[in-house]
Amino acid sequence: MKILRKGGHVVAKVAGVALCRKSVKPSKDREGGIFSVERFIDISNIALFDSEAGVRTKVGYKFVDGKKVRYLKGSGRVLD
Repeated sequence: MKILRKGGHVVAKVAGVALCRKSVKPSKDREGGIFSVERFIDISNIALFDSEAGVRTKVGYKFVDGKKVRYLKGSGRVLD
């Protein structure tokens, strides 16, 4: 995954997601044809995946020992 800040928006490029087909004319440097190209998507369209439960999940905040930590709402597991 590649994350990019662009004009006040945060976008990400995720492998295998948002594939588009692009037609390219042949030139001296490369062969022409139709290629699959990965496009950027908005960061709000990406969810965290809980590997223990095997599903996507939301993130919440709670205080543990006086420190604010992030946790997965589905399993309750604390994130780093």
